[in-house]
Amino acid sequence: MRYFVTLILTFLLCATATAQTENSIVVDVGSLRAVQTDALTGVNIDPIGTDSKRQPCARVKIKFDRMSREQVDALEVVLRTNNELIKQKVAQYYDNVLILELTAQPKSRFYFSSPEFGVSNEVTLDLEPNCEYEMLANLNQIFNIVVMSNTPDAEVFVDGNFKGKTDADSQLYISSVAAGKHRLRLQFGTIVTEQVVTVSSSSIAFRQDIARRYKVGDYYDFNGRRGVVFEVSRDGRHGKIVSMNQSEQPLCWTVDSKEQRRKREATDIVDGAKNMAVIAAIEDWQSKYPAFKWCAEQGEGWYLPAIDELKSLILNEKARESINRTLIAKGGVPLFGRGDKERYWSSTECYQKMVGQYSAWSVSTHIRADNYVNKSDQMCVRAVAVF
Repeated sequence: MRYFVTLILTFLLCATATAQTENSIVVDVGSLRAVQTDALTGVNIDPIGTDSKRQPCARVKIKFDRMSREQVDALEVVLRTNNELIKQKVAQYYDNVLILELTAQPKSRFYFSSPEFGVSNEVTLDLEPNCEYEMLANLNQIFNIVVMSNTPDAEVFVDGNFKGKTDADSQLYISSVAAGKHRLRLQFGTIVTEQVVTVSSSSIAFRQDIARRYKVGDYYDFNGRRGVVFEVSRDGRHGKIVSMNQSEQPLCWTVDSKEQRRKREATDIVDGAKNMAVIAAIEDWQSKYPAFKWCAEQGEGWYLPAIDELKSLILNEKARESINRTLIAKGGVPLFGRGDKERYWSSTECYQKMVGQYSAWSVSTHIRADNYVNKSDQMCVRAVAVF
């Protein structure tokens, strides 16, 4: 659902950005330079002509950046002085180049008019006769862009300039970005990622994910799933999280008297997701297995932890304290927040030889160990998920 919303927002942004785009042709007067100051002669050189009064002319080759051949070809030169325009043509020189020949006067004033982009800035040039000049111009386009990531509160920089932080949806909208190549940098803590992006009328949305590295006790918030890390891989990029909340009231592992005495092969001690799958395959399981139902209601991917997962979460006192600090700081319910004698269900079944029936493992801190109890007992329920 969030992905669909993001697509809609991106579409709306594209429409908005296109409507708010500022297009203008800018001629860089400071780039003017003479490339030929002698009389142009020779078989392979196109000579500079004269005007209708046989007055000598100067040639100006203007290179247009970020414009197509067709766009340059559509330009009209509007003269503001008595200069006479002898020739206007577009040639594939080293890019799209408009070649003008103007009569050489102390001041030559003109501007460009485009049917697509309007008029350019006015240009005043000092030109010498029989000389050839070069100068630069470009299509100055300003866009509103969106940067999408996988991390809220990531700092976003464009060409080294801070633009803001990604919001709760891991996005940041940036206005007034010129067309062309830019260096996009995202920073989250000590993690930095960069890429070069090209902003254009067809490219205003950019995704740049941060390869976050987590440790036990870190807050996790991605794709609508929130929790606190209690296990991590060696590289810190994958692991497991515990839910921000727990069941409001203690729940039974199962409330069905027949199910309480039956083995369901939910015996995995390290992966509660496998046990969850076993229970979820039972007909009408949601009415029979309250603890599992509560975990499933937390959303896709949440499950009742296996016994080893539960011990990793609860019996390591230092880790538990770190997890609880984050849970409290982020508005969650801490582990054993309702009393030190609380017990938590695992999803792992076991066999009680003394009474000859199947039970399930649980964990508590007041005895600092795991123990098996009847499935009809009521205990706290906490969900976990893999990231």
